[in-house]
Amino acid sequence: MSRRRMMNRQAGFSLIEVLVALLVLAIGLLGILVMQARGLQLNQAGYLQSQAMFMAEDIVERIRSNQTAIDSYGIDFDDAGDDSAGYCDSIASACSDTEMASADLLQWKAQLADVLPQGDGRVEIGAASGNLVPVTVQIQFFQGETYTYQLETTL
Repeated sequence: MSRRRMMNRQAGFSLIEVLVALLVLAIGLLGILVMQARGLQLNQAGYLQSQAMFMAEDIVERIRSNQTAIDSYGIDFDDAGDDSAGYCDSIASACSDTEMASADLLQWKAQLADVLPQGDGRVEIGAASGNLVPVTVQIQFFQGETYTYQLETTL
């Protein structure tokens, strides 16, 4: 008789135990999925910020290589630049320094729009103090909200 009683006993897991285990597993996997998505967002934000930094350094280097026309590099947000000078290809074209500055700004603004989502930039040339000229570069882009990167230097 005791043998028969042992055979009627359950062996294994009940349905409720299995469902609870699946619920715990699903909650854990959902947490991992949320962390992965947030990691991707932060990675994209970091990439865009580094691109903004590279673009700011690019225009500063363009200004540094054409310091005789440094006052021609001032440009504001939403200003597309002046394309009346045509395309200046540095040494290959005979461009004046101001035409080169216009071409640099036009190319820079186009690159900002291509590289950054709703990317735009501003360059402010300050008043010279002796041989030193302060330059402020601001770059804005949109990723859920508007981000601004600012670089201040003296040339």
